[in-house]
Amino acid sequence: MSGIIIRDASSEDSPCVEALMSKYYHGIDNVSINDVAVAEKNGYVIAACVVIHNDFYELHSIAVVPSYRGMGLASSLFEYMLARDEDIEKMYVRTTYPDFFEKLGFRKLDISMKSNMWADCAVCDKLNRCRQSAMIFTLDQQ
Repeated sequence: MSGIIIRDASSEDSPCVEALMSKYYHGIDNVSINDVAVAEKNGYVIAACVVIHNDFYELHSIAVVPSYRGMGLASSLFEYMLARDEDIEKMYVRTTYPDFFEKLGFRKLDISMKSNMWADCAVCDKLNRCRQSAMIFTLDQQ
C-alpha cells in the first residue's frame, strides 16, 4: 500500500467521505466526523470507515473507491478503528455482504438479535425476510 496513509478523518474530509459513502447508499447524515477514519493517497480520500458507539460499537459503514479494492484497505481501516479505541471488546455490523465481514473475523448472529439491538429493525415489517445479516466481532476471538 505504497503512499497510502490511514488516519482519522478531519472536517476537511467531510465532503469526500459523504460523496464516497453516498455512492454505496451509506447514509451518514447523523455521523460525527470523529467516528470516521480514512485512507488517503496523494491528498485524495480513497476509502473510509465509520464506527459509531451508542449502546454498543457498530461498524456503520465502510467504502473503498473501486480502483483501490483488493488492496486490503478495508481491513486496514477496520484494524485502525479497533486500535484507536481501547474500549472496544465487541463490534457489531449489519450487512448484505457477510462473506466479506467473516474475513475480518465477524461471525453471524441469530436474526432475533437484530430486533433486540437496532430500533429500526424492531419496527421493520420485513425483519423476517431481511437480507441483512447481523454479525459480531469479538476482540478476544482473534
